[in-house]
Amino acid sequence: MSEELQGIWDLAVRESQLAAELMRRLAPLWVDRDAVGALSHEGDVEDAQAAVALRTTTTVSYGQIRDAHEALTLFPLLFARVEAGELPAEWLRRVIHRSRDLPEEDRKGLDRVMGGWEFGVTPETFRRLLGELITWFTSLLDLSPVERAQKRRHLAAPVVGVDGTASLTVTGPVPEILAFAQSLDAAAGTLQAAQRHALDDDEEVPFDEDGTVRASGKPMTRGRLRYEALLRGEVNTDGREVAAARFAILVTIPFLTLLGQSEAPALLEGKHPIPAGMARELAGDCPEWMRILTDPVTGAFLPLPPERYRPSAQMVTHLRLRGPECSVPGCGRASCRGVEVDHIEEFDHDHPGQGGATEIENLHVLCWSHHQVKTARDIDPVRLRDDGKPSSGATERGNDGGVNHGGSPSSPVDPGIPVSRTRGRTHWSLGGAVELTVEDEGDRACQSVCVSGGVQR
Repeated sequence: MSEELQGIWDLAVRESQLAAELMRRLAPLWVDRDAVGALSHEGDVEDAQAAVALRTTTTVSYGQIRDAHEALTLFPLLFARVEAGELPAEWLRRVIHRSRDLPEEDRKGLDRVMGGWEFGVTPETFRRLLGELITWFTSLLDLSPVERAQKRRHLAAPVVGVDGTASLTVTGPVPEILAFAQSLDAAAGTLQAAQRHALDDDEEVPFDEDGTVRASGKPMTRGRLRYEALLRGEVNTDGREVAAARFAILVTIPFLTLLGQSEAPALLEGKHPIPAGMARELAGDCPEWMRILTDPVTGAFLPLPPERYRPSAQMVTHLRLRGPECSVPGCGRASCRGVEVDHIEEFDHDHPGQGGATEIENLHVLCWSHHQVKTARDIDPVRLRDDGKPSSGATERGNDGGVNHGGSPSSPVDPGIPVSRTRGRTHWSLGGAVELTVEDEGDRACQSVCVSGGVQR
């Protein structure tokens, strides 16, 4: 190689060696997750700790910890080659991921076979040889091809695009997926014929709630009707009653965007930007609006009054606006599903006046798993007052007779409503190994418009 290319090669070798060193440090964080009798939330604290250190999400940190654990326990020979700089770390990750459907002993056998290979091959050759090995090991399993494919049934989480669209991916055995697609196509054909006959006979057109089919005089395309049939179809739960949705879908629209005086995007569920035009169209079709007041400079959501042990629906909505995901740093589980409202300082059921109050400054949302971890006191959140000191969580009486919540001055009109002009903060201790302070989410679009516009409110 030329001197320049040799330098690039040396950097790539060093990168793999650093990746191996990172794996060695991450592997112990796997703890005893696969031990018999391990709790379902075993390792959640370690995931959160690693997420902070890696500056990523708990989902990503979990994947890296799992890869590191498997690299050291199942593929020690290949891992040694990475540490020596003889094998790119990415090639080892490919082996780990591609072999994940194999039994543990077969994966160890894969390491014994590949551990002595000469890796002076192209990436294409490596992938081909790895594919052949995995196919060979898989063929030795006492499973039919259909049974192997059935193990990979999966509906992926929605992938949200930047243009206001999202997509779902369904993976499963070829016969099942093709049969499903054919059933959707048959339903689309039936609906298309029904729409065509309704137009010819001047009758009510099915699936034409907005009147576009009637206005155009043409039935929907089969692709659109496949989508409609899937979206409106009933999900079979084998007789189990499905609980009603706990939350409506939140769309936060800046006021100037709503008026058409700004093209600042709206936010779906507090994290998915949607175009201003789509937001205005959604608002126009919505029978109910809810006005949420925010500070015009900081974008902080102004809190609602405190109440009893169970927070009001308005308080829950406020918490979702303040944090679109589980409050634990790095956790990406959406606050619109599978979350629980939690008192940061525990509510005292026996002596309500002595425990944490049911107020915005003492509440947050946690996913089920992290709620269990907090209850076990493996993680410890503390709500901070405006002066940076810990809040007691309980309502305190100020010198002027007003009520203070988390250090925020109270409203002279209604002492029950705190009027902090800044976004709140929570200090987290994660298993005693990581401490950090996280600021609440706010209306960033509002803040940017106000800052850039000067006098706009």
